[in-house]
Amino acid sequence: HSGHVSTRTIQVGDDRLTMRITLIRPRTGNTPDPPLGLMILAACTREKDHAVQILDPNPEDNSFIAEMDEFNPDVVGFSILTTQVSRTREILGLVRKAFMDIPAIAGGIHPTALPEWTIEKLGIDFVVRGEGEITFPELLDALDSKSNLSGVLGITYKQDNDIVSNPDRPLICDLDSLPMPDRNAVDFTRYLRPPGNIRGKYLRRATSIITSRGCPFGCIFCSSHDLFGRNVRRRSVAHVMKEINLLIKDYDVDGIWFLDDTLLESPEWLTELCAEMKKTGLPWGCQAHVRRADETLFRMMKDSGCLQLEFGVESGSPKILRRLRKGSTPDDARRAFAICRKVGIRALANFMIGIPDETEDDAEMSFRLARELRPDHVVVTFTTPLPGSDLFDESIEKG
Repeated sequence: HSGHVSTRTIQVGDDRLTMRITLIRPRTGNTPDPPLGLMILAACTREKDHAVQILDPNPEDNSFIAEMDEFNPDVVGFSILTTQVSRTREILGLVRKAFMDIPAIAGGIHPTALPEWTIEKLGIDFVVRGEGEITFPELLDALDSKSNLSGVLGITYKQDNDIVSNPDRPLICDLDSLPMPDRNAVDFTRYLRPPGNIRGKYLRRATSIITSRGCPFGCIFCSSHDLFGRNVRRRSVAHVMKEINLLIKDYDVDGIWFLDDTLLESPEWLTELCAEMKKTGLPWGCQAHVRRADETLFRMMKDSGCLQLEFGVESGSPKILRRLRKGSTPDDARRAFAICRKVGIRALANFMIGIPDETEDDAEMSFRLARELRPDHVVVTFTTPLPGSDLFDESIEKG
């Protein structure tokens, strides 16, 4: 499978359809994860009788313009991470050349954190801040009817020579009210490639899902809260299992990776999930905070098919962990990894270097802790002040 573009269009020529929307993920790498955010957005938009096309071109491949040309959209939308800004600029240039005055809408963490910048520097017409499932269709309706934009919460746009930001839209309380990701909007088999997205386990058709939004921790390097807030909102286990059982039935998936910032915030919810996951027989994995390590919980997870947990250890220096506002200590990491080893769950350790105020001694403490933990996998990244994070604001303030 060449996998150069993932797209499928629907109901071209249907009189009911109001507008034609192309949604683009400006990918910069070879992630196996499908564009879940755009797929949910596509489902919400189709509920309003718009036609939707999702494009997910590989980084060097611009042949998607031909498919976009065939679809002939009225609006183009982007979901943008900070790392995807350059590719977005490149794609938008191609789109503008082919479609001239087509309105461009951007959402995601980067436009949410820097809406004015996204309009002025990227040339985007409208920014959807925060969660887009209600805002985006409302904006489309306003554009389609040429009505006043002032009533659309959560958008930023240019009016005359000024940039206007309407008030924020409240977060969506009931995640079960959202439709399932529209996997028919893409060639979904493209994302079901070996070895899958659970490290160290060869799976033919593993995929990822999201069961919650929000993270209660206050790490200074993370911008997730800008999009989803600090309070964890969860889909019901029944709603999650409906999606997983559809994946088994329609795509014969053989593994699940939970993309949630942290899956372990509600032991009661997790207990119910584990009981249901055990019935499927699927292996699975997720991210977790070292402070949530609990032997009884981990044994239950292992019994239900959990193969691997990924932890943000970040540093072996207590001083640096406080600086990062991680809410954890090196001893918390030692305990979490010891429990994983005891119950037979593989554990991944994420570390960061180049943290503000970090000395060589602090970095050496990280190396020593990494050796001591004996993780099954290690990922080391350079500390990056991403827009929307407290570290970004601090970096700007300090010049």
